[in-house]
Amino acid sequence: MGMNDFSPTFTYIIQHLRALDIGFLDLIEARIRGNDDANCGGDNNVSFAVNAWGKQAPVVIIGGFNGESAQKAVDENYKDYKLAIALVTTGRATLICPSV
Repeated sequence: MGMNDFSPTFTYIIQHLRALDIGFLDLIEARIRGNDDANCGGDNNVSFAVNAWGKQAPVVIIGGFNGESAQKAVDENYKDYKLAIALVTTGRATLICPSV
């Protein structure tokens, strides 16, 4: 993105979107490098965005989850949040809106 630390900018945007009482937030974990699946996000995940959005409205997260990691995200990482993990989607090439 051309920034060393993008989280303050996106935190600001997300907090102001939340103030508009938008119904939910869609997030995608980084998992693609070129044509290959990869852990390209490393330690940079979407947790800062989930925290910025808060616990009052739902968050939908897709990308890079399997059954075990999705269960851990729901039960441990984000246990106090209204969270949905989308494990089944239409596919990377046709994915337009993961929450549909």
